[in-house]
Amino acid sequence: MIVEQMADVTLVCPRARSADFNSLVALVEGSDGKLLESHCTVNRPWGSYTVLEEAPGHKIKKIFVKPGGSLSKQYHRV
Repeated sequence: MIVEQMADVTLVCPRARSADFNSLVALVEGSDGKLLESHCTVNRPWGSYTVLEEAPGHKIKKIFVKPGGSLSKQYHRV
């Protein structure tokens, strides 16, 4: 069996149909390749963050900081 899990979808198919799986991945890449760029949760030494929404001009993240961890201080100029 092949199991591929993302934040909002899980695909399970028999290994014998792996060619169909590859075709599906190619179809998704062609329609919106951004879906395959990266997992929406990113782990860092200080904890993790999940991108909830992203559009031109803004990005919304849910941030988890481990006990004793700290974030770097930064800002972005517009």
